[in-house]
Amino acid sequence: MKLTSLAHLLGGLLAGLASMFNPALSVLATVVFLIYELDEDWHISDEAFRDIKEYLIGLFISLIIVVVEGFA
Repeated sequence: MKLTSLAHLLGGLLAGLASMFNPALSVLATVVFLIYELDEDWHISDEAFRDIKEYLIGLFISLIIVVVEGFA
């Protein structure tokens, strides 16, 4: 796994876990990440959908963690 892929995954994971404490921060982090990736894709055409997918996988993992913690 590339370092950037790991960074995107961890970014999504942290954004999701932040929602437990401050949902607005989680939304803000996700919106800023999406704007950054789409702008980067527009300027250098680096297929941002892969980066966004990695971020969303991290977000989904944190969703599982939050849901499991809610039932524990």
